[in-house]
Amino acid sequence: MQKIKYYPLIDCDSAGKEKTPLFFSDDEDTVRQSHGMYLQEIVPRFYRLCSVNRVSTANAKAYTIHCPLCRKGMTPISQPVDNYHLALYCCRNCHK
Repeated sequence: MQKIKYYPLIDCDSAGKEKTPLFFSDDEDTVRQSHGMYLQEIVPRFYRLCSVNRVSTANAKAYTIHCPLCRKGMTPISQPVDNYHLALYCCRNCHK
């Protein structure tokens, strides 16, 4: 069985709309303590955008989330679960 991976996100622009992942951790608590947003990978190559603080759906849609593997922008493939568990993302470049 594969462990869940958590990728902390950092801003790549001054507006905070471009977000890129760092190296993964298997400890969600550690990631949540040091980063406000992160990706959760339960199923390989599918990433749930998560936030420590409440994020509106409109604000979350404005983000460009980069793929942990190829660093290209990913496509949201689901609606947010709530204001903390946002859209599920998949990379079209890695899923050809």
